[in-house]
Amino acid sequence: MLNSIMYKILPTVVISPMAKDALSLKIILVITIMVGKIMKGVGGFYYVHGHEACVYECRAKGSFRNQKMKPLVGDNVEFTILDEENKKGNITEIFP
Repeated sequence: MLNSIMYKILPTVVISPMAKDALSLKIILVITIMVGKIMKGVGGFYYVHGHEACVYECRAKGSFRNQKMKPLVGDNVEFTILDEENKKGNITEIFP
């Protein structure tokens, strides 16, 4: 288990499909970035232990393939939460 679990929330501005001009912009999405540890990896899915004993099913970004990197069990990683309810996310960074 990690000594401390970190997370940060980044507000993101997304243009609403109903927006007709720049004044109609709304903040409709909040991206949560967390740090966790990979507990299991099966068939391209990585199960990352996040905060409060929650385990998130994550996929690794394609940029890792381009860099010839592969997440391994036990790696500390940064991941974005895509769906809090279903505990799904994407691994965005692998820490040394």
